[in-house]
Amino acid sequence: MKLPKYDLVFSVGQYCAAAMYMRKHHLRRVAGPLDWIGKPENCLETHFKLICTDFKGFLRKEKLVPHENRRRPEIDDMAHDYYRDGETDIRLFHEFPTGVPVDEAYPAIRKKYDRRIARFYATVASSRRTLFVYHSRSGRLEDRTIIEGMAAVRKRFTGSQIDLLVIERPTQSFYPLCAAGTLTAEEAAAIVVTAHTTTGKPETGWRAVVKADGQLVLRNPKPNGFAVFLR
Repeated sequence: MKLPKYDLVFSVGQYCAAAMYMRKHHLRRVAGPLDWIGKPENCLETHFKLICTDFKGFLRKEKLVPHENRRRPEIDDMAHDYYRDGETDIRLFHEFPTGVPVDEAYPAIRKKYDRRIARFYATVASSRRTLFVYHSRSGRLEDRTIIEGMAAVRKRFTGSQIDLLVIERPTQSFYPLCAAGTLTAEEAAAIVVTAHTTTGKPETGWRAVVKADGQLVLRNPKPNGFAVFLR
């Protein structure tokens, strides 16, 4: 059985890690509206809702509030101020330049997201097969969240086939897979990967292996399984 081929791959969260890995491996052909946003707890349900409601209520200027967070120069974006969308509880870490008033920065950011949202719907609707990738740093997602959410998404895009790849880590970490030496073999074994296709059944049985050079390989042992390479 041949591996699935996709016309498009889009990140749907949790934060920016999925988009970063996709870009590194030349899978991020176009920027998506969910590439650089998210929230501390699993937000896939929130992102599904945004997709199914044309991002209703998202990024309204009057709902934006400053968001204080740990600022770690070695990994955090120090060039931007952090904001929380009070309507959706989504955090925006990479949009508002440090020290620039919201009123001044907002129009260009709003225009950028309007453009990305419109392109997202147009490209998914015109593609034969699309893969959504969700990289969780907040533990396991409930099966109900995945199954019901994907059913709603597929109803929104009735003419396209949409699959979902979920990569989960059971402990809190902003960048669990970024650097060699930060992931032990025990931690790798705890990672759960679920491929959710149009069959409606999550496919499990994946295993994680840390190679000598620090590269993490998530591999499905089935003959027709595919591997995700992260580092």
